[in-house]
Amino acid sequence: MKQQWPKLIILPLVDLTIGSHSAIGDIFQGVFKEHHFKADNWALDELLGKPIDQVVEIIALRMLTEPTAELKTKIARQISDQIQLHFDQLPKPSLNSEFIDFALALKQKNCTITCLTWLEPKISRGIMENHDSQNLIHTTLSTLEVPRSSPFPDGIFKIMNLANVTNLEDVAFVGTTKSDLLAGYHAGCKWNVLITKDSKNTKWNAYPCTHIFESLNQLIDAFNHTPQKKDMKKILGRKNSIQKRLR
Repeated sequence: MKQQWPKLIILPLVDLTIGSHSAIGDIFQGVFKEHHFKADNWALDELLGKPIDQVVEIIALRMLTEPTAELKTKIARQISDQIQLHFDQLPKPSLNSEFIDFALALKQKNCTITCLTWLEPKISRGIMENHDSQNLIHTTLSTLEVPRSSPFPDGIFKIMNLANVTNLEDVAFVGTTKSDLLAGYHAGCKWNVLITKDSKNTKWNAYPCTHIFESLNQLIDAFNHTPQKKDMKKILGRKNSIQKRLR
């Protein structure tokens, strides 16, 4: 069977490439605690992937009584500063070992690897410069550099333009959050992949992904095989119910 390696791979910078969502979540909760409130972990998990100011806006409105604009701005700034400090203090280089193996395998197939992130551009640029990622990652784009962030597909389309890829059949979008997957779904990527250690959880049935894997290594195996048309029809046939359940 013919190999189906995509020309363009788009990954989240945080979690699969470097660092972890749990560490970032701890930073959010630590700053919230300084201001005498706490977010539910499940709610924060759902929101990670959105810009910091949007996460703060939603959580503050839920947990505080009439939070001021000044307070929300202060909290968002503290979180941003602590996230930057977190990545600055990581040993260099600190790219996740599984990502390095994944990237080297894809380079052999002439695939272009890019990253899309909700981090501020100055933080993502610092990661690129400090962790020897330039040889593995072609482009890193912040969703703050496009008109609309995830779940809108603006970032995906801009990365495609930067990488000179025009056909969504050649794009694999990989995510770890609902916001990621909605962006890939709305863009129409051929591969809209969820990576999660909790792959057997039935809640993913409502997520608009074409594939669910527990590791990037499993994704490499999948690139060597073409899904049967009937399987893809089954995967994508949930469109109407997904649109109703995910907003």
